[in-house]
Amino acid sequence: MTPVRLVIAEDTLSMQAILQQIFTPDQGFELLALCNNGRELIEAVARNRPDVIITDLDMPVMDGVTAIQTLRQRWPDIPILVFSNSFILHRSRGSLSAADVGATDILFKPPSVSRQSLPQIAGLLRERVRAAASARPVPATTRPKGPAQASEADVAPLLRRWPRIDYIAIGTSTGGPQTLRTVLGRLPKLFRQTVLVTQHMDAAFMLQFADWLDTQIAPRVRIPGQGERLRPAHVYVAPGDVHMTVEQDTIRLSSAPPEHSCRPAADPLFRSLIPHARHTCALVLTGIGQDGALGLKQLREAGALTLAQDEDSSVVWGMPGTAVRLGAAEAVWSDHALAGFLETLTTRKED
Repeated sequence: MTPVRLVIAEDTLSMQAILQQIFTPDQGFELLALCNNGRELIEAVARNRPDVIITDLDMPVMDGVTAIQTLRQRWPDIPILVFSNSFILHRSRGSLSAADVGATDILFKPPSVSRQSLPQIAGLLRERVRAAASARPVPATTRPKGPAQASEADVAPLLRRWPRIDYIAIGTSTGGPQTLRTVLGRLPKLFRQTVLVTQHMDAAFMLQFADWLDTQIAPRVRIPGQGERLRPAHVYVAPGDVHMTVEQDTIRLSSAPPEHSCRPAADPLFRSLIPHARHTCALVLTGIGQDGALGLKQLREAGALTLAQDEDSSVVWGMPGTAVRLGAAEAVWSDHALAGFLETLTTRKED
């Protein structure tokens, strides 16, 4: 098996030593360079052209956000995994998130790593790096990768078959932040539906992620609490490390075991909407793994309108690809086409 070739930027010596333990040849990795800051990272990438880049955000000399901006301009096809204790870097000239500059994936860096926690962290990092190696690059801007609008011939029959939608439910993982910004980016500020999102992300990032998404789209974005009543024109993002479900227009949060190694997971959310299937539109977007695919299929069988992101516009076509292979999706569209459809869905006059 060809090893995954890596260049890493991390400014703390203790974490550098841990990363050297994790990414070894016997695990299928070749560590080409270990850099102390963003400037060294850019130079190392120029010399080595790795398969995957791993970088912190907060570093001396040149921070990770600035480095990613340069890397995206010069080598747009190299996947970048951010390994940091923050989703957003606050700088004197303004704040930018890892999603703003086109990071492929974002993983939380714990303040310390014990002997007991090292195997779990190592396994997660290796899995995400391998996934990044096969992922498509994430653009910092949202240029269409597929049709910018689904055709009227495709959209009109769906609107007739589902004359009233109350819930829009979404499951996503790798590449999700930027894709959600696109897919939800054309929603109006006011509309009658409720949007529910399960994004696979470390619990430590969820509040920052929701706050960031709130600045990117027109509707209100929030992390809900237990028992919170659903409101129209709100986007509810599942909190970290709990499953989010719906019961009688109320949010239920559960510490039930992870599904597909994920908590929150999309499948529990989708299953909870089966009683409301005829008034639900569910989407599975870019992401590694299989979460959401079976739940989407169950929703379709119960009468829901189900959609999946196409392969060309997905960063990783794992979750949506599985859904398509299961026959779970009524339609398969690009991220921009999905955005146009949701705009039409939320602005139409319903009977």
